[in-house]
Amino acid sequence: DKFFDLNMDKTLSVLIESIDGDYAVGYSENYIRVYIDDKNFDVNTFVNVKPITKFKDGLLCKPL
Repeated sequence: DKFFDLNMDKTLSVLIESIDGDYAVGYSENYIRVYIDDKNFDVNTFVNVKPITKFKDGLLCKPL
């Protein structure tokens, strides 16, 4: 998806909405579904992340 490609080099702010297995999952400020390969985040908190690759229906990201 072109929209995902446009956001690959950006820092995204993500609201963590749930923990799904080993991933913290939420949405960025521009409504991209984000998966963080780290479940040690509190739900309803914001995390700054850097996208790594497309993943499922969104982006796999690493926390900054």
